[in-house]
Amino acid sequence: MRSWDRLQVELQGQYSVERLYRLNQYTDNTSILHVLMVILLTPIPSLLYLILIDCIPLQPPAIGLEHSQLFWVRNTLNGVIVCLCIFQTFHILLPELPLSNRQHIGISLLAGGICTLGVYHLAKWIKYPLPLHYIGMGIMLMVVLLPSMILMWRKKLLEKQSLWHQLQLHQVIVNILLLLIFVYNGYTYVFKKLSASSQVWFALLLPLTKLLIKNILNPLCKDIEDDKPETVVLNVEIFHALYIASSIQTSSSKQTTLVLMLVDGIQMYLSLRDIAMVTRRLRVIQGRAATFKKNTVGDTAAVLNGKIFTQTLLLVKNDGNVRNSREFRLQSRKQSAIQAMNTVTGLQLQGFTPQTLIFPSCETETNSQFNSLTKQQRIKYVKLTLKLLHMVEFFILIEFLEVALPVVYCK
Repeated sequence: MRSWDRLQVELQGQYSVERLYRLNQYTDNTSILHVLMVILLTPIPSLLYLILIDCIPLQPPAIGLEHSQLFWVRNTLNGVIVCLCIFQTFHILLPELPLSNRQHIGISLLAGGICTLGVYHLAKWIKYPLPLHYIGMGIMLMVVLLPSMILMWRKKLLEKQSLWHQLQLHQVIVNILLLLIFVYNGYTYVFKKLSASSQVWFALLLPLTKLLIKNILNPLCKDIEDDKPETVVLNVEIFHALYIASSIQTSSSKQTTLVLMLVDGIQMYLSLRDIAMVTRRLRVIQGRAATFKKNTVGDTAAVLNGKIFTQTLLLVKNDGNVRNSREFRLQSRKQSAIQAMNTVTGLQLQGFTPQTLIFPSCETETNSQFNSLTKQQRIKYVKLTLKLLHMVEFFILIEFLEVALPVVYCK
């Protein structure tokens, strides 16, 4: 079981204190209705784009390349959208790289157009329609993206060499994700060629492939640990959920469907088990603090029902031994996060400092609840809280995608 746990990317990381603080502020200042609307409305722009792009009429491929102008218009639009998303991702992960709306649109149009031009010439050279067209687009994107970013950010990259190293690292991550187009298309091709009995066993390669790719990405995300759930889930898990749905729809055997559902159910159970284990360990520490308070004040339930975010942040703010621990990170290591903190606290910070955290009037009372704990117990409490939130974010994103994507793309 330990070997299995070491392969689970969601267990190999934790929130920073800064991210916990921003999450705490968000939960305190955001209504449930607002959160529900965000969840429900987030997919709408993508769905509208898919509907509009499908409204562009296409000529039958049999009449030849010379009558395929609208197809290449659609292809260019798709390439531009993909480039917009990739460049925006780079800007979020590396906020020191400037990106105005004009630059963003201009470089995306240029990169998307070059990709389409390259695939067009491939179709002209090989044949039209081009077999595995999107693999050709993936190759062109891998070739075009880095030169486009160097063109856009060359001055900033020359000024700061560390940015160049980070940019290359993120480019490797993007290239790995683009390689998923090859991996999963190849998997689908082989899957459809197999007999019903062989499909059952071949289907087990899907979760193993996902596990392998997530572990390849994991060490590359060490400098963006707060963003690792989104980086991994919103890329690897999207491919996995899409091709799970595709395999179920194209399978000629009900056994394959049952196997895939069983494997997914086991993975969900193991994730919930890991979350429950961390939660129990937190409750044990809370119980020790509650026992102390019960003996002096008699209010055990108040501690056990206390707000875990505030308790953790107060420990970091008020306890120097906890704050100076090397077992967790204080900062997100992103300038954008520091800017977000400035907005929340109203302070112009050059960096995140836990002493500037703002809390309600219960600060002294809540902090005193943990005075009976040893230094290591208080550090462990903070570390477990940060780890739990990291795991929960992974779990929620994965389950949301596994439910939403098949609904959107089902026949």
